[in-house]
Amino acid sequence: MTLQGFKRMLVLTTAGALIAAAIAGAQEPTGSPPPVEVTAKRAIEELIDINAKLAAENQRLVAENQRLAAEVARVKLDAARIEKQRDELQNFIHDHEEYGQNYEQYTFFREKAEREERARQAAEAQARREAEKLRQQQEREERLRQRSGATSEEDTVLAKRIDVLRRAGYTRVGDRIFVGEMGYSYRTETREEIRYSPLIDFWYVDRDEEILYNEMTVSGSVIHAGTEERNLSVALAFYDATGAQIGTTTVRVDGAKPGTPYPFTSVVTMAANRPFKRYSAWVLYDDPTSPPPDVPPAEAQPMQPNTPPPADG
Repeated sequence: MTLQGFKRMLVLTTAGALIAAAIAGAQEPTGSPPPVEVTAKRAIEELIDINAKLAAENQRLVAENQRLAAEVARVKLDAARIEKQRDELQNFIHDHEEYGQNYEQYTFFREKAEREERARQAAEAQARREAEKLRQQQEREERLRQRSGATSEEDTVLAKRIDVLRRAGYTRVGDRIFVGEMGYSYRTETREEIRYSPLIDFWYVDRDEEILYNEMTVSGSVIHAGTEERNLSVALAFYDATGAQIGTTTVRVDGAKPGTPYPFTSVVTMAANRPFKRYSAWVLYDDPTSPPPDVPPAEAQPMQPNTPPPADG
């Protein structure tokens, strides 16, 4: 190849290279944003969306946790209630097997019978003591009559009245004043509830009687064995087992006629939640209805403490 042919080939090669470069440059896009900027914006949007989804899921989980906690608390309460019912049912089955279906009524009447038996025994003991006191008093009066010899007509009438009153069960609390046998009753409260046992398919009445010792009703009568109308007043005091006074009341009768009993009923507020064991009675005053101006009223003579049967209500 000649030098001139070589130069011609070199020119053609260079021109082809330039044309190829121009075509490649014309194919590249122009005016588009960098791909890096598009990726960062999408990433931020995706992060915001993910954060919102996580917050909503967290709220849902918190609400679910609260619901489960409330459910656990309810289950625990139900379990405690079931255990209590189970224990009550076991106790009822035990009592039912041992005492029968009327266990509550059985215990109620048993306790009532025991109280009545204690009251009966105490009343019998009190009657024996009163009979012994009466016998001793009669013996003393008989000895006094033997020593004093003949008595006046008024003294004879008074002695006969005193003897009649003592035989009738009256207790002498003054020179002419007597107090009859008294009755006592404490206030009670009775609560009844109808219950059902599904185990044995049985309805029963649950009774609960409570004696309120702080309120007592006392009833009796006073009488005087004189020969004229009198204005009289008798005090009653009640004591517990330790000797402490826990209640008192006063009976007043104006214009009391001779030999006429005057009944009374008093509600006494007791200062203790327990029954009294004994009482005392004495005369506060015993005056004629129209005393002479120069004659002072008779002095009240206190009686010896007396012990009544305990009252169980």
